[in-house]
Amino acid sequence: MSPRIALLPDSVINQIAAGEVIERPFSVVKELVENSIDAGAGQISVEVELGGARLIRVRDDGGGMSREDLPLALQRHATSKLRSLADLAVLGTLGFRGEALASIGAVARLTLTSSEHGSSETWTVSMQGSADIEGPMPAAHATGTTIEVRDLFFSTPVRRRFLKSERTEFLHIQDWLRRTALSRPHLGLSLTHNQQRVLAIRPALSEEQVARRLEKVCGLAFLRHARPVDAAVPGLAVRGWIAAPAGARNQSDLQFWFVNGRPVRDPRLQHATRLAYGDALAAGRHPAYVLYLEIDPQTLDVNVHPAKIEVRFADTRRVHDFVFSALRRVLRGPDAAPGRALPGDTGGAGPALPSVIAEPGPDYPARLATRATAVEPGEEPPFTVATSPSLEIDKAMVLPGGLIVARAASALLLIDAQRARAALWLDALEGAGDRRATDPRPLLFPCAMAVDEVAADAIERVVDVLPACGVELERAAPGTVMLRAVPAALREIPAQAVLDGVLHAGAETHALPELRQQAILKGIARAGAAALLPSTDTEAVALLRELAGRYGVDAMVCRGLAARVTALDLRRLLADRD
Repeated sequence: MSPRIALLPDSVINQIAAGEVIERPFSVVKELVENSIDAGAGQISVEVELGGARLIRVRDDGGGMSREDLPLALQRHATSKLRSLADLAVLGTLGFRGEALASIGAVARLTLTSSEHGSSETWTVSMQGSADIEGPMPAAHATGTTIEVRDLFFSTPVRRRFLKSERTEFLHIQDWLRRTALSRPHLGLSLTHNQQRVLAIRPALSEEQVARRLEKVCGLAFLRHARPVDAAVPGLAVRGWIAAPAGARNQSDLQFWFVNGRPVRDPRLQHATRLAYGDALAAGRHPAYVLYLEIDPQTLDVNVHPAKIEVRFADTRRVHDFVFSALRRVLRGPDAAPGRALPGDTGGAGPALPSVIAEPGPDYPARLATRATAVEPGEEPPFTVATSPSLEIDKAMVLPGGLIVARAASALLLIDAQRARAALWLDALEGAGDRRATDPRPLLFPCAMAVDEVAADAIERVVDVLPACGVELERAAPGTVMLRAVPAALREIPAQAVLDGVLHAGAETHALPELRQQAILKGIARAGAAALLPSTDTEAVALLRELAGRYGVDAMVCRGLAARVTALDLRRLLADRD
């Protein structure tokens, strides 16, 4: 009887490894460029054809490889970056597994040509599919390395059919190279697609060049609203730039996180960043930032994902809270001083932040002078807000009881913060041009909440319309419900406010599903607004900024969100509350 278990042949092993590491042309470019960076390259050029499906060529001026190293480089688990298991705990390189070139060669036609620094010899090796390595053979090449990858997935045509359009595949490559340009200021990068130069970024070795690189990658609008970030505690540091709320965007295309110089996509870092804005972002707006986290390598695991695009922290909560606190101070504090260094460059401290980056935009807020109509000597300037033709706010102050007094043109307005916030959220939830406002947005950490029998019955009466409201609420135990998603328009609403809104709607008796759905949305908006009343003048101005973009003074007064008052009325109100 033949054994049921057999060792896989090397060709199959290589194909499996390639399936983990090489998902699309972008994966190939990523692995090859990271190897070039680890080799000490100062200039890297990337050429692709047909979105990378036909050709990917990466050339660098790094240290190169010797004749003896070239064949080894194409074998699995062969690397110059690790010598022992202990080295995994203190990784300082982007690549380390030694699987990239072997995996690429298993699914494409790969040619590797290199000339070692200080040597007059150049050698080349090649590999096609899982065939044997050919070479080394003499060649002509300047100091550095060129890797040419042709006909990606030619040996696995099924996987080739899963590639997206040429444009989509190319945009993945372009976006990753933009991230790389931000993470390595000293590095020069070029990208050519179908013989057309698309990207040409020179090394940034001065303050002015750093500013130009940031502008080229992120745009001038980002520079105008960018605030420098620089905070550190033992074992942790975060630096970079984050846009003020006025610099938020309609899409999340300017969100860059780097951990120890490695571009990553980490939901915990993204959540901490979004949370730092509080309710200063209008519905449908996304923050913009270029941020660098520096952390003790021994508390970081970069060996989580085969493509090395995810990381794992030993103390996730500490990292999350540190990032949240650091960014919240920048977003809510006074203007940060210019001249911060650009992190992410392992070659040194990096050039200083040019003053143009730290300059405030037209609606960059300073702190509001407390209870003052004019700035006294030694006081900070008054808080200014973005203006609109219909609602011009130049001063604001929080009063007890959720009221805000604001000066609009020559009039005084008394604004009910809870009603105003609820109205903004209701407009967002009930449409306002975005059909995705009530799409369920999963919570990073599902929230468990205790309920009694009365509350459970109220939830049961409206459970059929909860999905249409963007709420995922399920009975986890007889006395516990689990909130897993909230409406997309209310990203940062407290979980308890969602439950309170649902319970309030469940206590009412509506036969029509449309009325039950409307009652849930109203209840959530009101409960959330009550839970997030502005407590500082900064938070008040953030709310007024949203109102300015949505309503005029007359509309606010008619809807009961605000009332015109005189100075005498205001003094009487303050006297009564005292």
